[in-house]
Amino acid sequence: MTPYSSIRSFDDLPIPFRCVATDLLSGDAFVLQDGSLPKALRATLALPVIFTPVEWEGRVLIDGGLVNNLPTDVVREMGADFVIGITLQSPPVECAQLSTLTNILRQSVNIAMLQNEQRNARLAHLLVAVPMENRTLLDFGNASANIESGYKAAQANGEALKSLSLSRQAWDEYLKLKNSRRRTGRTSGPLISVRSPQANVQENASQELSRKAGALVSEQRLEENLTGLTAATGLPSASYRWLEAGGKEGYRIELEPRPDTQLLLRPSIFYGYSKGEPDRFILRLSSSAIAKDAYKTRLLTDLFIGYNPGIRSEYYHPFAGSPFFVAPGFLVQRTKFPSYEGLARRDSTRNRFAGSLYFGLGTWRHLQLRLGAQAGYDRYSEPQSSKNIEAKRTAFVNSEVVGILNTQDSGELPSRGTRLNGSLGWSARNGSFPYLTSDFDHFHALKRTVSAFAFGNGASAFGRRLAFYDQFPVGGLTRLDAYRHQEFRANSTLALGGGLIYRGMNPNGAAFRPFLAAWHEVARLDLSQQGWQTRQSTSAGIFAPTPLGATGLILSFDERGNSRFRLSLGSFWNRP
Repeated sequence: MTPYSSIRSFDDLPIPFRCVATDLLSGDAFVLQDGSLPKALRATLALPVIFTPVEWEGRVLIDGGLVNNLPTDVVREMGADFVIGITLQSPPVECAQLSTLTNILRQSVNIAMLQNEQRNARLAHLLVAVPMENRTLLDFGNASANIESGYKAAQANGEALKSLSLSRQAWDEYLKLKNSRRRTGRTSGPLISVRSPQANVQENASQELSRKAGALVSEQRLEENLTGLTAATGLPSASYRWLEAGGKEGYRIELEPRPDTQLLLRPSIFYGYSKGEPDRFILRLSSSAIAKDAYKTRLLTDLFIGYNPGIRSEYYHPFAGSPFFVAPGFLVQRTKFPSYEGLARRDSTRNRFAGSLYFGLGTWRHLQLRLGAQAGYDRYSEPQSSKNIEAKRTAFVNSEVVGILNTQDSGELPSRGTRLNGSLGWSARNGSFPYLTSDFDHFHALKRTVSAFAFGNGASAFGRRLAFYDQFPVGGLTRLDAYRHQEFRANSTLALGGGLIYRGMNPNGAAFRPFLAAWHEVARLDLSQQGWQTRQSTSAGIFAPTPLGATGLILSFDERGNSRFRLSLGSFWNRP
């Protein structure tokens, strides 16, 4: 795009161009034909709810498909002698598909778009209808099938299209005119300026992008940097162009301003059931608040209602466009600790009140390393003893180093990528101890419908005997599924496992799209009085994405052949 980012009229492109947006203020279609090409494309692709609107000379623009999904009238106004329209023909919606609010809203929007499409279809000299069969417009996994349908639809209109072919001389003249408008652009160069209407954003972005670009930056690397920047800052978009002015030439970055203070609220629900263990219902409200003129600074808050209720908050503040940050925070939470004697279960609770302060490097997006401490007070509902070590109410200071790596493509049920969390620290308290905790999972796509995965977790107090509330719990969902929730409390644990996920069950494009999975896990546990023991769990499950998250039914067997059924709603892999 760089060679054409500085053009003013879209008629100067190799192929004259128009794009349509919807003006939210007037409700009318607005045809973009000059100005910033990157910004125009950003406006015409601004799908409601998914992307923020674009301000354009007093207008507020979003995707033009809402009012003009087939702009044959625009093409006629450009002076076209012959207009070819392409429409996508989806099968009629059945009553059963309108059983959810999401599907009803989607169909309502589709009806509005279909009406304006049918209106403008009459203005096309030739209409090519592409059957979608049981595929949807957002079914990117079937892109090759959609392309093939397009080829077949064009072949069905072969005679009509053939009549439009040009003579060799006319075609050569057209190519000559088209190529005369072509521009060549640089593939690398210096970064000479970063512009934003928000001074704080401009200053910090300039420092960060200049540091990452160095003396010269390739166009590919620049795009990667801008993608990461917009994801980390929450800015609506960023564009770049090649600028030649004042004896300098290079890339100029333009950042679209955040229109107002941004508050993102994401609710999620988790429910877990299995016989003989506590039912767990958790409503989690996660919020991220970013001031209008802030760069990456934000207030992150999680509120938990139900099992283990509480609130935790952190003020994440990076230093002047650098990768370093400071993050003060606080936590108030009640945590339940089940203990089992045969079939009987008793629940004890810990109330924790704590503040924290961390200094770190990186962001929470892919990679982060932080150093700091959490200090507070633990109050227990009742004393619990483990090998003559009694848990007493106590103040504490947990000094630690924490590392986070996450490259997974989904937080719900990934198909590829790695997640690794770890912490190493010292807990100064009544009965102080060192600790190391870590957990990981890695997903690898063997093919489009099959992924292999490996997972594990470990924790250690380096030979220390821990009090009941400080021990490391094992048992339950994806941690020895064949055993009850936190059935074991250990001074040290090490567990490894692996399995397969099959995602190809989608008969006739049904809305219910289940996944099948099977996995095996082996764990070594230091169980104080019982010493070191080995436990195993083999599981198979069926999962389906729902508006509340992945819902799963799992059947597991331990090393003695005992079985356990488990229901998980709202989360599976990255559970709360």
